[in-house]
Amino acid sequence: MNIVLVVNDEPANLVLVTTQLLLHNYQVVTASVQEDAVQLARLLKPMLIVMDLVLATGDGWQAMEVLQQEADLRDIPVIVISARTETHDKERALKAGARAYLTKPYDVSELNATLKRYLN
Repeated sequence: MNIVLVVNDEPANLVLVTTQLLLHNYQVVTASVQEDAVQLARLLKPMLIVMDLVLATGDGWQAMEVLQQEADLRDIPVIVISARTETHDKERALKAGARAYLTKPYDVSELNATLKRYLN
């Protein structure tokens, strides 16, 4: 299935990423908290996860650590989109399993290029 899981608790960011994915005919499922993100990943086995690091409950780092511990989830690419711009935040996310890291604000063309890299 062409399902992409988008994990973000900010409605505007959720809409932007979801819209870009829908324009390219992907099914989108969303979550706003870490626990829901992990449960949806287990249930749906999406082809890609786009995740914010700061969530209403839990965080993206914790979610990625859980995904990395499960054999059937660890190979799902995770793209992080975050307002955190510090090098150590990016390094921590990549170490936790992220394949790419975009900082807010980001350009839609940068988002699309990154999505394309991991969806093809």
